[in-house]
Formats: sequence, C-alpha cells, structure tokens
Amino acid sequence: MSIPQSEIPRLSLLYHAKRLIPSSKAPQRTPSATINTRVGLIRSEITKLSLPNGAIVNATNTSLLNAGGICGAIHNAAGRGLLAECLTLGGCETGNAKITGAYELACRNVIHAVGPVYWRARRTNEHASLLASCYLASLRLAVANGLDTIALPAISTGVFGYPSYEAAEVAISTVRDFLDREEQEGGAEGRRLRLVVFCTFESKDEIAYIELLPNYFPPAGDKEDSTKQPEQKAPQEIVTGSSSSAAAALHTSTLACTLLALKSLPILIFVTNHVYSLHRIHGRSMSPTLSRDVILAQRHNATENLRRGQVVLYRSPVDPERVAVKRVVGLEGDVVVVRPVGGEGRGRVGEAVKVGAGKVWVEGDEGFWSVDSNVYGPIPKALIEAKVTHVVWPPSRAGRVKEDSMGRVGALKCRARGDRTIP
Repeated sequence: MSIPQSEIPRLSLLYHAKRLIPSSKAPQRTPSATINTRVGLIRSEITKLSLPNGAIVNATNTSLLNAGGICGAIHNAAGRGLLAECLTLGGCETGNAKITGAYELACRNVIHAVGPVYWRARRTNEHASLLASCYLASLRLAVANGLDTIALPAISTGVFGYPSYEAAEVAISTVRDFLDREEQEGGAEGRRLRLVVFCTFESKDEIAYIELLPNYFPPAGDKEDSTKQPEQKAPQEIVTGSSSSAAAALHTSTLACTLLALKSLPILIFVTNHVYSLHRIHGRSMSPTLSRDVILAQRHNATENLRRGQVVLYRSPVDPERVAVKRVVGLEGDVVVVRPVGGEGRGRVGEAVKVGAGKVWVEGDEGFWSVDSNVYGPIPKALIEAKVTHVVWPPSRAGRVKEDSMGRVGALKCRARGDRTIP
C-alpha cells in the first residue's frame, strides 16, 4: 500500500503534535515557518511513497547496480527497466548522484546517490564532505529536472557503516543550507522543491533525526500554524488516539456505521478519555494482529490483572511523547531471553533478563519491525495506559483481539532458577 504525499507529516505538524520537541540548546539555524512546511519526516520503506512529481533517492554504490539493502528494495520494486537504464550510465563517483526513470515505482524519477564508505573516507577526513556532496547533488538534480518533491533516505548508514547520528546531522544541515540559499539569494535553487522528505527505515536513524531536526529546523512559535496545511493528516505515530486531532479525522458517520456493524461486541461502548478510547494503529510491529486498524482500548484499570498475551498501549520509556502498542510477554518475576529485533539487540541477544517488581516485558508480534523490551528492557507498569480489546475498523477485521503468546512461551524460564537460566 502506497503512502500519498499528502499523508507525509511536515515538521510544522510534528511540532504541533509534539512529535518533535524543541531543543533545549540554542538552535543552529533561524526559525522559519515557511521552511518547516516544506520539510517532512516519516519512517517507512521509501518505495512506498507516492510522489507524482517527485523522486526517491537510492543509496547505492559506484556501480549503480543492485547493491542489496535499500538499493535492492528499490530495484525489486521498480522492475528490470531500472537496472537496464542503470547499466547505460557508466557508474557514478562517490559524493555524486545520477537520475533515471522510476518505472514501476509511484514517483517520477529515482536519483541514485553514492555515499562514502565510512571507515575508508574517514582515513582522509572526507567522510562528512562526501556525504554532504551526494545529498546536495541529489537536491540539485531534482530541481534541474523540474521535480517538486524529493525523499531522502539515511545514506551510508547501512553496510557503509556511517554512524546514524553523524550522518543525520550532515543530511539535515545540508538540506537546511540548500533551502536557506533560496531565500537569501532569491535564486531558483530550491524554489521548485515544495517538499523535502527525510525517510528513515531503521529506528536508530529515526531517533537521530527526531533529536537533531529541532537544532536545524527549530519551531517558529506563533508564526507556525499547522492549520494552514489543510492537506496534512496526522503524523505517522505508532498510535494516534481519540483525544488527538487525528481522531477528529475519523468521520462521525463512518464511525457510527462501524460500531453498529459490531453487533457481537459484548460490552457497552462508552468512548471517553477515562473509560474507553479509539486509536488508529500505524507501523508494522504488531502485524499481523494489528495493521493500520482502528482499535478500541480499555483505559480504566489498565494495569490490573495483566496477563501474558494481552496487547497494551503504553508510553515509550525512551520517547515519552510516543504511545506504543505491544504484547505483554513477561510478568513480574518471569525470566525472559532477549531476542534480536529490527536487526539489533544492543549486544544483549540471548541474555536472560528477570522482570523486576512493578514491571512487565513487552514485545511486538513482528520482531523485525519492533523496538520493545528487547531493546530497552522491562517497562514500568505505570507507563501502561490501556488494554487493547477490539479491532473496530475495517469491518473485515473487526472483533476481539486475542490473547496470544505468539510463540514466545519458550523465552520464559522457570522463576525458581532466579536470574540464572539453562539454555
């Protein structure tokens, strides 16, 4: 399923929704309400973005051929025509970019940018300049080819080994300087780019962008009015709740029809911020149980009688502004074996962790896409805000959310053995 350009959240909306928090440090650049409406941030597969007059950037190698990772994903989604055209380009040097058609992708062009291999470029202290150069080359190619939108991935942060935080700062500062040049000089550079999207795929990159964007794109205060963007929808949070502006977007008649269709619901639905609430789920960490569904959550007595297998909403311990949805795997006293998630495990994979007093162990059903207790450990029960009870939309998936171990029973070890476990 593609993501329309109108659903990509702009920085102005992310500030309004408190998804981006102003930095406590002095910003590196001057606040600009105009620029903040022209820059977006989303965590998604870049191939899913629908940009009718835009380009996605492919982080590739000097051969411009299928290099695995994001490059492999783009080639697979675009079809054989993309590879055939790349073969005619004669490669590309590090720090530069070339443009091709998009073929079967939902955009107009693909810009192929060659970022530096970190350890190699750092020997000559060229890593930052080469990375900035390939971002700048991509932006200039977009303008030169009459495009108004460009989606930029976290170039070189995969197999090329560039640290996410350092790479994000280079990308963000380069884009800000590029857009500032338009305003300062009144020239054409940047004028045709209505939207520049930072598109992250891994959690480590998303975290870096969320932390660094306020330094280079600070909020513009009262001048920044997200209501001036009628085409914008709610930002791509893990969960958006009924108390937020996103819930207002659920059309009353649609919601009424949905609830009437659920004749089998064994409860009287009373939606408030204190009893029950409706939320829309984003992301893939709870697939196939929950996937872009609208769910009903029980807010009262949310932490009482918790059971393994229940799905809960909780405040992320690493990002309190974010509400996450995960499944309870371990309760107080349980010993859980850490598994890798999203390709990372912080060096703790296989370690046995005892769930402490007043805490629970939570995990996503789809481990590859989930940032959960396998990354940040057991969470305090006090962070839990609600228990997910039903899917209410779409009608084809409506019904009670099952309590399920999702195959993780084997991760629990006997309590009597304490912190020591036998593999």
